[in-house]
Amino acid sequence: MSAPTDPYADRCLVDDATHRSLALCRAIISNPTTDPGTRISCLAKCTSHLDSLPRVRAFDVQAPRDIRQSQKAPSTTDNAKSLPSSASTWTPGLMQILLDRALAFKDLAAAYLRSGDAQNSAFNFDRTVTLLESLTLAIPLFSIQNKGGTESLIASALLQALGGWADVEQSLGRNAKAAKIRMRAD
Repeated sequence: MSAPTDPYADRCLVDDATHRSLALCRAIISNPTTDPGTRISCLAKCTSHLDSLPRVRAFDVQAPRDIRQSQKAPSTTDNAKSLPSSASTWTPGLMQILLDRALAFKDLAAAYLRSGDAQNSAFNFDRTVTLLESLTLAIPLFSIQNKGGTESLIASALLQALGGWADVEQSLGRNAKAAKIRMRAD
């Protein structure tokens, strides 16, 4: 039996109740007649659900250690020897969920900006950038087939998030912070 292509269908990653709630929120978000307040509420619910998944929380705690360990490991021809033992839990499905979480924060930042709430927009852009930078460093830990494509997708989303965040910071009058963020994008 092959692994499910939808990581949200994998009950090791997402339980039934969370799966149903996420599906409902995504349906509401994608409905063009949904009002902005409801869209923001559903995006916030999605990010909350994704943040609270046990595997996601484990990644947030363990991945920085694994990244440091893999960077210190001597270069070998056998990548498995240089990766930490917990790296076997970083599956392609988990990578997809982590990427979806970062992009949900990016969408939430954009929704707040459209509603005129620049402060919450800046916070969510900051969170997006932090998550995407973490994923960029963690890609070697994942056993995914198209690492180059994943890296390109993350890099593109990161550049968009940095640009959006810099614009929001500038609109808030924080020009020095906006300039620092733009330098990170270069």
